[in-house]
Amino acid sequence: MIAVKKIIDCCSIDSKTKQTRLRNRGKGEKEFRNVTFRDFAVLARTSNEMKDVSNALKNAGIPYLRNKDPNLFTGKECADWMALFEALECKDFTGRNINYYKKSLFTSFFAIPLSKIEVINENDAFSPQRRKIDRWRDIAHEEKWEDLIDDILVSSEISKNLHGLSNMQSFGIFRQIGSVAIEYLSQGHDLSELIRYLKNLQEGKGEDASA
Repeated sequence: MIAVKKIIDCCSIDSKTKQTRLRNRGKGEKEFRNVTFRDFAVLARTSNEMKDVSNALKNAGIPYLRNKDPNLFTGKECADWMALFEALECKDFTGRNINYYKKSLFTSFFAIPLSKIEVINENDAFSPQRRKIDRWRDIAHEEKWEDLIDDILVSSEISKNLHGLSNMQSFGIFRQIGSVAIEYLSQGHDLSELIRYLKNLQEGKGEDASA
């Protein structure tokens, strides 16, 4: 398949320059970098075309995910997104709300060990994690949804911890769920509705179950 061959060609590294044939500079990146498989998306018009694309990617050894695949929402990645969105929805972390904050810290976005989370209280207002939460909350308040998701993906711990071929698929899932969130929020929905929407998809109830 031509699309798959093009992806492989773009990701090929020159032995002299150590650079890929195609280089890219994403949002928030100052310099051009080598591309990887996760930088590409293949669009298919029909389910039969999608099967051909999937088979070609599988035969080439390229990890991939199908957008809106039901399995996209059943793993830890979706649970982590929901936990983070629940924390962003809180106006503060007093009382029981501190549990939402702690839960978000245990996600891949922060990767804080449970032993350290247990001693955190509502006075943890100046930690790097809390400052990130506050910044993301401000962006969400302005309803700049694309900026919010981009900032989370770039500045959170997943950009550091989920690099390399072994974690590429998991990072791809985080990105795809983030794209689903942008699409849903841009239709006039808020974070609480998005959480219910993802919960329904997680439970296999389908998109129509979260009006």
